[in-house]
Amino acid sequence: MRSFAKNSLDISLRTSTDVEEFLFVVQTYLSILMKLLVGEVAIQKSIISAASLEELLGEYVVLGYEKLSDRIPFFSRVFEYDTFYWFVDLTNVFPQLGRVISDYLLKIAKTLDLMDFTSVSSARP
Repeated sequence: MRSFAKNSLDISLRTSTDVEEFLFVVQTYLSILMKLLVGEVAIQKSIISAASLEELLGEYVVLGYEKLSDRIPFFSRVFEYDTFYWFVDLTNVFPQLGRVISDYLLKIAKTLDLMDFTSVSSARP
């Protein structure tokens, strides 16, 4: 893990606590990515009526992210509050952080909006 972080990201992980914190950040990112990916597939498969993730998240992006379980009831269990919603709680304490996190969420959403998931299927060949 330390060599990957150093060689790929130029991040030095000196202690086991550094490694644990790094892994938590990676897990948080993967959780966000997975949830937005499910949202994008739901849009493209017409499970919900929204033109894009950006529209689904709405004007208040962090709040929209937090409310995905209400906005996509079919997949509500995917969007249940969990440990990886810590950044949402933090934006409630530090509203200026909400703008920064909203920008990151929108960048991920806009990237996923560019991808085509219409042929995604759960059917076995």
